[in-house]
Amino acid sequence: MRLWTKLVDEGLHVDSRTIGQCVAMRFVIREADPATIKKHYDAMPDEVRRDNDLINNEKGVDSPLLPGAVRRFKRTFYDIDRALADSPWLAGNTFSLADISLVVYSSRMESFQLAGLLDELPRL
Repeated sequence: MRLWTKLVDEGLHVDSRTIGQCVAMRFVIREADPATIKKHYDAMPDEVRRDNDLINNEKGVDSPLLPGAVRRFKRTFYDIDRALADSPWLAGNTFSLADISLVVYSSRMESFQLAGLLDELPRL
């Protein structure tokens, strides 16, 4: 269970943010008041997150960060699908924190315009 939840902490969440910024949020940012956006990013304490957001908002689907994020996101979901071949749950015979922590990312597939990927993953 810890290995699955560790995926979220060590990259899946960041990859999810990258995809979300490139695909959806960049449009919101472009329509927002520039002074409000500047204030938001100036106040952001995490420099890496801020820098990544700025790149992703500017470049959108052409962001250099997007291909790696999509590749890692897909690999995680293929791994999940393979794990579900052995059990209806990720960490054994019962519903666990592993399932809870990853379900939010599977539900975001539609908003990322990646819902078609789920067709390839029958157990997911």
